[in-house]
Amino acid sequence: MDKLIEKYIIYCINSEVQLNQYVPNSHIGKVFSEVLEWIGYYNSKEHIELFKKYDFEDSVQEVFTNTDLTDKVVHDTYQKLREKKNRLRNLMKLLVIEDDGTVMNKRVKYDSFYIYNSISKKIKNRT
Repeated sequence: MDKLIEKYIIYCINSEVQLNQYVPNSHIGKVFSEVLEWIGYYNSKEHIELFKKYDFEDSVQEVFTNTDLTDKVVHDTYQKLREKKNRLRNLMKLLVIEDDGTVMNKRVKYDSFYIYNSISKKIKNRT
């Protein structure tokens, strides 16, 4: 699943078309990076029970369903993540609250902006 989300991020970085008329592609890529951040954090040894308890992986798979990426697919996935009733979006908010503040100390390791920027640098170095 990590590799698929990374493909979504790369698609956002490489797309010359603005995927959403209101936000830049870099913002959409950072939102996807945030999901990677949570996968890394909650899949760690000490948080695996929370990860399983809330079926976090299933929620990720419900959002990132398509492997054939197009502008529409990436835009629709971003829109799913923005929906107020989206399970993944709400789990990410719930899990922050449940972890009693230790999240901020551990999350630094999986910073979504770091993830996005490192993928972006890899792509720029290829050209």
